[in-house]
Amino acid sequence: MASATKVGGRAVVKAVTSGDHIIVRGQPKNGPPAEKTIIFSNIDAGKLAKRGNDAIPASGDGEYAWTARETLRKKIIGKEVYFKVQDMADRNVSYGVVYLGADDSGENLTEWSIASGNCKLRENVKKQVEQHAARQAQAEAKDGESQANIDNDPRTKEIAELQKLLDLQEKAEQEGLGRWATDRPSPRQNIVFAVTDADVFLANNLKKKLPAILEHVFNASMMRICLPTLNTYITLSLTGIRAPGERGPNGKEEYFDISKFFVESRLLNKDISITIEGVAPNMGNTQKEPLFVGTVHHPAGNIAEALLKEGYAKCVDWSMGMLSSDPAKYRNAEKAAKLANKRIWKNFIAPDANIPESERSFSGKVIKIENTDSITVDAAGTHKTIFFASVRPVRATDLQEDVRRKFDKMSIEKNCSKGTREFLRKKLVNKKVDVVIDYIRPRSEEAGQVYPERTCCTVRFQGQNVAEGLVAKGYAMPIRHRHDDNNRSSEYDALRDAESKAEKAGKGCFSKSVPEPMKVSDVSQEQHKARSFFTFLKGKKNDAIVDHVFSGSRLKLFVPKETCLLTFLIGGIQCPRGARPVGNGVIEPAEPYGEEALAFTKSLLTQRDVTIEVDTMDKVGGFVGYLFVDRVNVSIKLVEQGLSKVHYSGQQGKYANELLAAQERAQSAKLGLWKDWTPPVEEVAPVETESKAISRAVDPKEIVITEVTANLCFYGQMVSEQEKLSKLTDEMRAYFTETPPTAGAYKAKRNDVCGAIFAEDGLWYRGKVEKISRDGSEMATITFIDYGNRALVHVTKLASLPAQFSTAVLPAQANEYQLALVKPPSDEDSCSIALNEFISMLESPEQFSINDENLREGSTSQVTLLKKGEDIGEMLLSQGFCTTVKKSPAHLTELHKKYLESQESARKNRLNLWRYGDITEDDDTEFGMRSEKK
Repeated sequence: MASATKVGGRAVVKAVTSGDHIIVRGQPKNGPPAEKTIIFSNIDAGKLAKRGNDAIPASGDGEYAWTARETLRKKIIGKEVYFKVQDMADRNVSYGVVYLGADDSGENLTEWSIASGNCKLRENVKKQVEQHAARQAQAEAKDGESQANIDNDPRTKEIAELQKLLDLQEKAEQEGLGRWATDRPSPRQNIVFAVTDADVFLANNLKKKLPAILEHVFNASMMRICLPTLNTYITLSLTGIRAPGERGPNGKEEYFDISKFFVESRLLNKDISITIEGVAPNMGNTQKEPLFVGTVHHPAGNIAEALLKEGYAKCVDWSMGMLSSDPAKYRNAEKAAKLANKRIWKNFIAPDANIPESERSFSGKVIKIENTDSITVDAAGTHKTIFFASVRPVRATDLQEDVRRKFDKMSIEKNCSKGTREFLRKKLVNKKVDVVIDYIRPRSEEAGQVYPERTCCTVRFQGQNVAEGLVAKGYAMPIRHRHDDNNRSSEYDALRDAESKAEKAGKGCFSKSVPEPMKVSDVSQEQHKARSFFTFLKGKKNDAIVDHVFSGSRLKLFVPKETCLLTFLIGGIQCPRGARPVGNGVIEPAEPYGEEALAFTKSLLTQRDVTIEVDTMDKVGGFVGYLFVDRVNVSIKLVEQGLSKVHYSGQQGKYANELLAAQERAQSAKLGLWKDWTPPVEEVAPVETESKAISRAVDPKEIVITEVTANLCFYGQMVSEQEKLSKLTDEMRAYFTETPPTAGAYKAKRNDVCGAIFAEDGLWYRGKVEKISRDGSEMATITFIDYGNRALVHVTKLASLPAQFSTAVLPAQANEYQLALVKPPSDEDSCSIALNEFISMLESPEQFSINDENLREGSTSQVTLLKKGEDIGEMLLSQGFCTTVKKSPAHLTELHKKYLESQESARKNRLNLWRYGDITEDDDTEFGMRSEKK
């Protein structure tokens, strides 16, 4: 060994690798500092146990080696020392003396190690002292060398230091200190360097707080841990985070060195504790031992949270769910680093960076459930469609294999979707929610499918995250985001945790069974189907759900009790129409306030629970009656807002007083339809002209009756237009004969006016597409617009209608009529008898004439029908097949009086309806509405 000190300096103890080996470092400057391994000169602490490999077997601890290391580690780790290098094995490994402190005035750790019994002197130390003493004696005897020369010999000073060490060791031996004690600790036994059964290890130690020592840092989020109480070493990955690695796709990842130093400088060789929270998924043959996942605890704080806060690591989803503590702390720390663009986030752009601060959160009322993952919210009068962040609908592949085998994919997904939508509808519709925009997913295109831009949000109802509630019930699934996808919910970990709970509880898509798909009868477009349900619904109060709003007074409802979808018309009112398609791409403009009425009804009723009172049906199978939401009569509500007028039928119905009072309020406030209304001025009219103030207009027009419906309505063509219709029909048939359309070339759409072949005669007529079948039969329901009848026609028997035969050239000639002031019987049997009688009256070659009585029920004109000058309505009344209304408009007073006389005659003669005496038909309908009870 060289006799002169070569290098010295100040440093910080980074690690203590044994009782006589330490690693020191300098102060960091623009990166991690330089390091040096120092071996204490002249002393020996014994060798620690080493892990074996295929070539070298494992070795155990040397005598007192572990205790020596631990004693020195606890004394100096992380502290400042001063060292003097006496010899250098290589550039980074040196032999020397270390002092605890800033200079060599501090405690000599070599002397301390010997004096405390922590180490022993090497065998050659005593030999060196003895050999030096012998050489001095020989030199003195031979040369008579003076004592002064001996004292000035550098070697003499070094030997004196060695002698001091020998004296310290002798004293320690005598006092039984450290390794010289009779009760000194035994070497560690059965040291485990690699856990072979991770499951057993987890079962014994999961979620327990274990004392530990951090022995080595691979990267800032992966380290080698010693568990002294278990004599076991494990490799641990910090739960929920990932730091830059040494082996990235392009080599060492940026910030690897500095993030590693960040952990080493705080925790390496420190006393810590860990909580093991799981094990990483199998990584294949390259993984020689389990990689455990856990949290490191230290009095100074959570190192994982500190790494995230400083931008040295990012959150990872695969292990975040294992975290014992609140993951929100990790997410918040990461978010703070992102917003500050710290280190690995230096190029980060927040997903909501382009959203103005004032628009990132808002409150509003839910007006519609659009889908299983989206809703429409009314925020201060603006309708916003938003999506739940980081969730998606349940797919068939999410269900268990045995469940998937029971039903086809479409049935499963449709059933799951219905359950989810109903959950959201009951929970949210018409309720106030708080919305925070998490990110906006831009428009994208994948595999030819275009995905529009989506505003993705966290939605809270009464403080609860709605998406979390969906996932917890198994109604939705969290999206598995890529690790580099920052577009995710601000409460993503809560969604993953809810998924785990739903899976454990077997809820929703994790259930071992799914409900049988509900069979719903859609009778909204089929009159014959609707009539079969009419019997069960008429005259009763039924709960329903608003499925769709077509106009201010026309809806589609679902009636759970009867499991049917039906068209419902809000009765007693005359509501303006909104814009609507009339076929061939033509849009009929809205009537005044039609769009406002539609918007009001949508806002009030969309997807709401309602109660209905069905009174009658219209010509196409629509149910007519009153509708209530939150016990409020919607007919009255529409009239009160000036968005509808009271219909004549409403004036005769059970809610007449309320409706008329509501209309008076709207008139007084000049709302909507009444904005230009002025109160009528009462004038004293001359007596002789008073009777002429209100009179019935009589102007009969000849018609040809072409169709009669089950409710005694009928279709007719004006005789004056017969020649035009005949000519157009002949030209149309000639056109299709000369240029036959290619079968199937025409793609029928609902409400289109087209050419259609009537099966009974094989000829072409003009028709309107009412419905396209969805059962694969390729049949379309066609209304022949010039005759009023309906038929099922195969789509190959339809053709696009040339412009010269369109309704713009000649309007549809089949007009629908019903007998004014005449009510068909309410029960089916009596109505069928009256219908047969009515048809028999029409079976004659004579032409008929009608007089428009200036009354309408929807699009149906109310008329008197004359045959050879005889009033058919009066004939039906006089023979007791029908009844008349209790009240009539003022201009039909005389006609009504005549009808009452005919009805009274039938009653006295006990004809047909009156055969069992007087009848009081409180349940009869008048113009589609229930009569007012007296």
